[in-house]
Amino acid sequence: MNDVRTSSYVYGLDLVRFLCTLMVCVFHLSWHNAAMVTSMPFGWIGVQVFFVISGVVIANSAAQAKPLHFLKSRFLRLYPAAWLAALVNFGLLLALPLGVFGAAGVWVDPTPRALWFSLVLAGTTFLTSAYWTLPIELAFYGLILLAVIGGGVRRFALVARLLVLASAPYCVLLFCSRIVGFELGWFEFGYGPKNMFLLRHGVYFAIGMYFWLLNSQGRLAGADRALLALAFTGAGLEMFARASQIVGSYAPGPQGPLGLGFLVSGAMAIFAVLAGVIFLSLRHARAWVPPAGVARWVRILGLVTYPYYLIHEILGAAVLHAAGVQGLGPGASLLAAMVLIGLVAFLIARYGEPALRRAIDRALARKRPDAAGAKQA
Repeated sequence: MNDVRTSSYVYGLDLVRFLCTLMVCVFHLSWHNAAMVTSMPFGWIGVQVFFVISGVVIANSAAQAKPLHFLKSRFLRLYPAAWLAALVNFGLLLALPLGVFGAAGVWVDPTPRALWFSLVLAGTTFLTSAYWTLPIELAFYGLILLAVIGGGVRRFALVARLLVLASAPYCVLLFCSRIVGFELGWFEFGYGPKNMFLLRHGVYFAIGMYFWLLNSQGRLAGADRALLALAFTGAGLEMFARASQIVGSYAPGPQGPLGLGFLVSGAMAIFAVLAGVIFLSLRHARAWVPPAGVARWVRILGLVTYPYYLIHEILGAAVLHAAGVQGLGPGASLLAAMVLIGLVAFLIARYGEPALRRAIDRALARKRPDAAGAKQA
């Protein structure tokens, strides 16, 4: 573990991340529309793929980082875009009737409390449902921060092992509860803050971390290979549980309600393919480098992904409503929504987020001399 070969920039991860964002967007904006419900019925699997990517990216970014540098980099990556997205979301919630969002199947909470939790990225309610994943990301960041403090890369394998050993049994329990029909009680986490224990989604982060460890070390120990297989098994069980949870929420499509078997098999197939692309992109990062012009746009797509994800439900529902008023059909309305979401997300990622980051950096720079002076005094 002493000779860690961190990868060069992994362009494939940006493409997978952007594709997953589009999948989630189409899913959320079509699953309650009977005419569009079959467009992307398993697009929800994009969230699980996000967690795998986080396992790769956070391990890679933390590999050579000091604790304070890691903490600062994660804060600047997560919060400025979230603050700008929250302003967009809250403004639309104030400007439009709540029925606009209900008609699109988008859950919203327009209260100041939800706004506050959407700014701090933790709490029991948010402006819209997409935010539920962010406390989970924060919990994973905290775990990696502890590893960095406690020994750095040498502790990453331990983190991956603990995630699998804690999460896989929970996924088995979750699967059994769906099959047999018993209640989990306190251990039914839903979309709430209990997910920060990482019991349900830890297997996905572990898969990403094992991908990174396998790439950086060249091999995994026998126990870790077994745990990686166990992580994939737990992920499959979690996907089944998620599909069984949402299957009844779809609008009937042209051929009738979507079946659980179809949803599970489709989601697992997509997850397997994208997990393979993630691993191969990491393994061939130095070889799979596009021309400079293409590389620039791929990186832009990667940066756009996060604000796109945060605003896609509320802005998308607003565009669907406006397009419907203008007489556009479901397909054209969905396409218009995705394009406009992309434009706003690009403005946030290209202009708003960098400006806010620079302002935060300047504020921190002003505080450092003051702190030094106070210490000398």
